[in-house]
Amino acid sequence: MQALAPLPLIDGRFRLLRLLAVGGMGELYLAIANDPEIEGLEQLVVIKRMLPGLAAERDVVLMFLTEARIAARLDHPNVVRVYDMGQTGGSLYFTMEYLHGADLERVFDAAKRRGVPFPIDHAITVALGMCAGLHFAHEMRRVDGRPLGIVHRDVSPGNVFITFNGEIKLVDFGIAKVVSRSKRTEDGILKGKLAYMSPEQVRGEPIDRRSDIYAIGVLLYELLTLTHAFDDDNEYKLMEKVARGELPPLSTHRRGVPPELEQIVMTAVAPDREQRYPTARRFADELRDFAKRHDINVSTPALKQYLEGLIDPSEYPWYLDEEGPDERAAVQTWFASVTTGEVAEEVEILDVRLDDLMDDPADEPDPEPEPDPEPDEPEYYDEEYSDESATVVRAAPTELPIHRLSALHARPRPPAWQSPWILAAVVLLLITLLIIVMRRSPRREPPVDMLQPPPPLPPSVLEPLASWAPPLRIAQYIPLPPSKPSKKKKRR
Repeated sequence: MQALAPLPLIDGRFRLLRLLAVGGMGELYLAIANDPEIEGLEQLVVIKRMLPGLAAERDVVLMFLTEARIAARLDHPNVVRVYDMGQTGGSLYFTMEYLHGADLERVFDAAKRRGVPFPIDHAITVALGMCAGLHFAHEMRRVDGRPLGIVHRDVSPGNVFITFNGEIKLVDFGIAKVVSRSKRTEDGILKGKLAYMSPEQVRGEPIDRRSDIYAIGVLLYELLTLTHAFDDDNEYKLMEKVARGELPPLSTHRRGVPPELEQIVMTAVAPDREQRYPTARRFADELRDFAKRHDINVSTPALKQYLEGLIDPSEYPWYLDEEGPDERAAVQTWFASVTTGEVAEEVEILDVRLDDLMDDPADEPDPEPEPDPEPDEPEYYDEEYSDESATVVRAAPTELPIHRLSALHARPRPPAWQSPWILAAVVLLLITLLIIVMRRSPRREPPVDMLQPPPPLPPSVLEPLASWAPPLRIAQYIPLPPSKPSKKKKRR
């Protein structure tokens, strides 16, 4: 029997193990990353590849790259880590950590099949993990201290992962914030799941972090009741229900729910965002205080034990020396759609700032906004730039290479105080102040010449003195006319 040819590596260093999932924007592959510089150094990763058929769509590429950039900046235990980024075969990809566990949708279905209410302590543990990861994302700031205003926009069961170690991880920041540049939905791409969108998001209004808080509240509501908060086969009717935001109290679906917990959940899912918690941290504090008052143990080890009993943990995919049964099918799927075209015509690798992607004047600021010192700054994504010599390079995870659309080319921004108008105004102000100071300063008397005789005293001073002072002393103050030299007669 003839041996099969060895499978090629993806981009020269990734060995595909199997295809995990296929979505509207991309595919997920389980792979082994080999370090090209250190032989034998391998790491289990998940490759998310954008479908090559979408590579020519600028907005889709931008969305894909934004997910990688945001996730790479969010170094938090409750957010999936992104390691690397690259381009091969006409499509973009990035690698992230492999999560061994199940998403919240699978956990929900398994708990519902069991027919036993989901434990309150585990539901609170999941909610606290989501709050921690989202609050970290919401608080991300620029180098100058201004908030980036990151909003996930798609906090749904498929994007909340629970590992078999009891860790809660948030994934898929692909539509975070940048989607608001185009308020409409692109063909084949659903901007968030309707049942978990906030009422203001469904109505097309500007959104802020409280939209994510609403989604956390809906997920907690569903875990505690094991029912779907909003469900309808008709999409328009579903949107109408979500826009009204009318949810029945928890007690209508589950008896024995403490009224305090019910009040906390209903506050998070209030239709009016002004009535919700202002931050995810505030929401988490309320849940933590409730658990403390009622002696509820919030613990990830306990959640791990519950998850193992609820879902049979699959075997961890250890590295295989020999070819596995799914490897050849995964490689064939990858190369079946490989193209030779360029990604969105032009792709450049730059160490760009995430600020350029997050600026969006159409969105409403956070509940506590900070003033923007550069309101008239132009949008850099409208500039034109091309560089056909751009190539793909890789770096360590701490130095993530960023593939950036050429239309998003970043250039150094001069500080506001270097504007020519501001400098001219400062110079004019200094000149004006100098003129005012010179006009208001007192005039100085000319210096007295010590060699000149003093001026004569006026009569008003001399007349009183004449009544009691001797003439000789008065004469001292009267200037005498210069004396003429005396002519002496010569003696004969």
